[in-house]
Amino acid sequence: MIRRFHHSYRVLLHTLNTKLLHQILIPVTDIDLQNEFVELVDKVNAIKDCHRETEKELNEIMPSLLDKAFKGEL
Repeated sequence: MIRRFHHSYRVLLHTLNTKLLHQILIPVTDIDLQNEFVELVDKVNAIKDCHRETEKELNEIMPSLLDKAFKGEL
């Protein structure tokens, strides 16, 4: 069963929610700290990219290395 809310009830909810939202304190981090965090994230992403590239290269040469190892050519 679908229950319909009376218009005044929706207005009351909106008013209560708006009042509560205005009372909430939202901490804001210093902009310098935010920028430092962004720099760290960029560095981490660069390292991840480098690791992905290295993994790709290793996966490409692994069959050849294994072949040489089993043939005693290493």
